[in-house]
Amino acid sequence: MDKRIEKTKEAITRAYLTLQTEKTGNRITISEIARKANIDRKTFYLHFDTVEDIVKEYAREKVKRVMEEVVFEDSSRHPFHIDQLFDVLNRTVKENQDFFRFVMKHCEYNYFFAWTKDLLCSMLMEHYRLSCDFSEKELRVYTEFYISAILSAYAQWLALQEPYPIEELTAYVRKATFEGLNHVLEGREKKINSEERR
Repeated sequence: MDKRIEKTKEAITRAYLTLQTEKTGNRITISEIARKANIDRKTFYLHFDTVEDIVKEYAREKVKRVMEEVVFEDSSRHPFHIDQLFDVLNRTVKENQDFFRFVMKHCEYNYFFAWTKDLLCSMLMEHYRLSCDFSEKELRVYTEFYISAILSAYAQWLALQEPYPIEELTAYVRKATFEGLNHVLEGREKKINSEERR
């Protein structure tokens, strides 16, 4: 990509992200973004069609970065490691909390999570097809189930007014992912039953 195009797109994205933190709860217009980025509306339209396109591209870059960081170079081994996914998700959410919270508060951006899930699932399926002996149906079910659950937990956490530490969220989601819900609940039931006997 031409360096000038890249710089202009970065300026537009930065302007959008800055306005998003300045204008909590208000819709951001293309004119405002153009003014903040020191460009005219015509230049904006050379790079993006809508404000939502900025969100999509920004999200695509973040999801791509997440997947690049969790994919092993040696695809003959498992190409993906769930621990790495949690580490990278945490870092990404921490670095971009304002952006993700803004997305959660605005209904017109609800597609963001469905879109992110679809992108993560398709990337993940593409990698697992190379190294796992699952049918396409089975692989899709597993991938959709785990990615949907993980993203839903993060979305719920982002929607909280006073969230608990993200490390605590990750511990819960990790435990449910690795041990399965039955195992997690079974361990909890045993603990409650032993406390009641005392």
